[in-house]
Amino acid sequence: MNSFIVRRLIPVLMFSLLIEAVELLILAVLKYQELDLGFFSMVKTSGVLLLTTAVSTLYLMLPYVFYLLFLPPKWQNSAADRLITVSAFSIYVFLTTIEETVGILLWRDFNTALLFEDHEYWNYICEIYQTISQNYSVWGILLAVAVFTFICVRLFKPFLFTVLPSPSFGRRLFETFLYMIVCAFAYMNIDIEKLEATSNVYNNQIAEEGTYSLMKVLDKQEVKPAIRKIKNKLEK
Repeated sequence: MNSFIVRRLIPVLMFSLLIEAVELLILAVLKYQELDLGFFSMVKTSGVLLLTTAVSTLYLMLPYVFYLLFLPPKWQNSAADRLITVSAFSIYVFLTTIEETVGILLWRDFNTALLFEDHEYWNYICEIYQTISQNYSVWGILLAVAVFTFICVRLFKPFLFTVLPSPSFGRRLFETFLYMIVCAFAYMNIDIEKLEATSNVYNNQIAEEGTYSLMKVLDKQEVKPAIRKIKNKLEK
């Protein structure tokens, strides 16, 4: 825990876990008849959700980790550092809250989660937008999310920075390398399609963190085909 990079990432991870917990609580209330609310079933559901949330947050924070890697120690907690960090956190909170809000609305009105696995991701996103816009005011949702984002940023802002001095570049490089190894192991060893919380289909769908599911689909539809094309060209 006595790490400059880790200290700067903790508030982001805490927000991610808290908002996922809030969504799980809301869905448990809305869909109590369909869900298996047994103690062990909910523990397993929460465990899978916790795992996929943590992994997706690690992926999404990679650009910020690289920013911290190249941040000169003398600029730590400077006006520019504060502006960049608060802006990045605000964008993250805003987009994450939109995802959770859309997930709740889909469950409430259509009894389904954000299921990217069986769709072409961009067409699916457009389809979701059309579905939501037909039933709700998109601008109203965005305004509510913006207000929520403002409140969260004000609450988390004091924790986004640390008095722990930034270490040498070599030390930051080492910590960044370890961070990338963790991301790589998570990428290679966690498969959302094989993570099953319970035999209840609704518990399993709720346990799938939306961003993580989208990342796996992007990997399947974009990254792996691109890698195969490069390999085929190199072999010719």
